[in-house]
Amino acid sequence: MSYCPYCGAEAGDGNFCASCGAQRNADGAENPYAVGSQTQTSGVVSEDPNEAASEIPTFLGAYPTFWKKRFVFNKRSSRREFWYVWLWQTIILTPFCVIISATAGEPSGVLAILAILYLLYVVACFIPAISLFFRRVHDSGLPAGLLLLFLVPRIGVIASIIFGLTPPTRGPNKYGPQPRKRAKE
Repeated sequence: MSYCPYCGAEAGDGNFCASCGAQRNADGAENPYAVGSQTQTSGVVSEDPNEAASEIPTFLGAYPTFWKKRFVFNKRSSRREFWYVWLWQTIILTPFCVIISATAGEPSGVLAILAILYLLYVVACFIPAISLFFRRVHDSGLPAGLLLLFLVPRIGVIASIIFGLTPPTRGPNKYGPQPRKRAKE
């Protein structure tokens, strides 16, 4: 099965891509402009060619999906899913940080309870967040070994931003089919 080197859609039999209209190379040469994550990778993991691609969640659906996929390390997650989850984390954790930092000098039982709740939430999110990072790196067609960069202080934050912005591999890659957009209703 071959794919269009420009849009990643399944290539038909003609000289033009049915999806984007790009002319296919008659001699079968590689696309000279395809670099990095735009190139197709061979060896899709799925045995079922009709396997449905995961749906890109909406803002409200991203947070429940984050918890449902907490132990899924071998699939793909879109940029939208990645950034929606981190927006949710910011919305949830910011009030804790503001209250804890505003009352840091005062001994209080409420402050201790808030600090414990904050710590429990961060610990609970650790494995699902690592799983999300794995899936995001896989969506770009990169090896998960690059996640070791997150262990380096200050570089880990920069690496998470870079991996969050890296474009996905068009079409299927060795980690599965490309997440698809939700059908408009």
